[in-house]
Amino acid sequence: MIYVYAIREVEAAPPAPEQRGLGATRLRVMECDGIAAVFSRHRTLRPRPVPTMMWSHEAVVEHLMRRGPVLPLRFGTMLGDERALRAILSGLARKFVRV
Repeated sequence: MIYVYAIREVEAAPPAPEQRGLGATRLRVMECDGIAAVFSRHRTLRPRPVPTMMWSHEAVVEHLMRRGPVLPLRFGTMLGDERALRAILSGLARKFVRV
């Protein structure tokens, strides 16, 4: 499973290595057709709207906002794997890439 925090420009600075996502997981970046998604991998994760989880999500989004333009995703956005994320990014790229 992957948990997706935000979509950003490819040129934006990557997340700092010390910044962690839900469950203290490492943040990863997937680039596709000029946009990128910031996500984390999880074996099991059940996002619940409890303060600790929601603030963890918010901390990642705010960290990314300090590094460049960001489209935050809704708390709890999960996908089965990176292939599903790549398909979504590919479909959205034309809408988000500056011409």
